[in-house]
Amino acid sequence: MPGTRTIFRIWQGWTRVESADAFEAMLTTGILPEIASRKIAGLRGIRLLRHPVEGDEVHFMAVMQFESWEAIHDFVGRDIEISYLPEPARALLTRSEPRVRHYVQCARLDF
Repeated sequence: MPGTRTIFRIWQGWTRVESADAFEAMLTTGILPEIASRKIAGLRGIRLLRHPVEGDEVHFMAVMQFESWEAIHDFVGRDIEISYLPEPARALLTRSEPRVRHYVQCARLDF
């Protein structure tokens, strides 16, 4: 839709090095496909990013793209800053940000 800005929902978490592959697999083969299967109107994409090693931890970042605030509410409900991570995945974390952050896209350059 012309004039709309993409909203990026960003979550970050860290695992122990020895848990990183299991965490990544749990997200890529279970949790992210489950979210996609919900066919949330306005959800435009999900990216899972992994930073190799920070000391004895591996850093993960999930970036979701939404076309509206309403779409984010459809995903998580009233409190849009609450993180969505089922307990089995949460158990593999050493720490995570307590709330997610939302950023509105100001510019985009495609090459």
